[in-house]
Amino acid sequence: MKRVFLMMAAAALIAGGLLTAQGQQDVMDELPSMSREPVNASMAVLKGPTGFGLIKLVDEGIPGSDDLTLESEVLPSPNEAVARMASGELDAAVLPTNLASVLYNRGLPFSTAAVTGMGMNYLVSREPSAFSSWEDVRGRTIHVAAKGATPDYMMQFVLDAHGIIPDEDVELIYSISNAAQLAQMLIAGKVEHAVLPEPFVTMTELKGRAAGVQRVFDFQKEWSRIKDTDETYPMTVLVIRNELIENSFWAVEEILEAVQDSIDWVNSHPGEAAALIEKHGVLTAAMAEPAIPNCNLRYISAEEAETSIEDFLTVLHDFNPKAVGGELPDEAFYLKQ
Repeated sequence: MKRVFLMMAAAALIAGGLLTAQGQQDVMDELPSMSREPVNASMAVLKGPTGFGLIKLVDEGIPGSDDLTLESEVLPSPNEAVARMASGELDAAVLPTNLASVLYNRGLPFSTAAVTGMGMNYLVSREPSAFSSWEDVRGRTIHVAAKGATPDYMMQFVLDAHGIIPDEDVELIYSISNAAQLAQMLIAGKVEHAVLPEPFVTMTELKGRAAGVQRVFDFQKEWSRIKDTDETYPMTVLVIRNELIENSFWAVEEILEAVQDSIDWVNSHPGEAAALIEKHGVLTAAMAEPAIPNCNLRYISAEEAETSIEDFLTVLHDFNPKAVGGELPDEAFYLKQ
């Protein structure tokens, strides 16, 4: 309190011209040192579109900062990111939104700082002319990448909104859990209809163009229509270790600024970003560049996005509480800036 009082008093007196130069120096000498301790932080992003938006930050770190170093790495799976977070090796990570909730409910000391990507799931078909409304999915067999992941829950959410019952009105197949493999099977004609996320939707359209493969339904638009909102659902978030937030909030602010800058740059420079995406082993440039404009890469602070995050987690919780870690996270889940 003494420190705050002295700073406010000094600022007021200096602004009012009531202190001489020597007097100003005497007051400032009474204040504790304002220097900040250097911070070496570590962050992880995942292979695939989860890592797209932060690729500039992964490549450059935080240039021009004398007291903040951010070392980033690309990990092959969420499981490895979770293991590194639990062991204390990571200060920040980009994760699927519901996984962030699961880890929070398990007691991992991380808070959600920002959304890094919104929804990007589609129903893709080799027979696009057969679909004019959601009623046309009745009686069909549709493959879904990864049971219990966001594409699955979005499919169930939309079907439920339209009164279409899985296993009765439509057959959902989960035998191919890898989205890249499912995309290849759709291109090859071994699968007729599939629910896929970007960038695999763009890949199927480009490589399956001769066979007429197209996206037929946009889950993001359906979410907005059903929820009566202009916003869609947040697929990925940046989580930051509470210890870093509590001890060096200035560093967290600089990291978040760099994250936002990276996402904006990737959206504006898809060709250059694709080259970095391939350089760091996230995905090939040939797949990444055409997909970036469709990946809905966005930066929204957790405080601003709290309502949309909660709405999304509530939908998942209603289908399966385990998808969010058993219960909806409380207010401490969200970083307040």
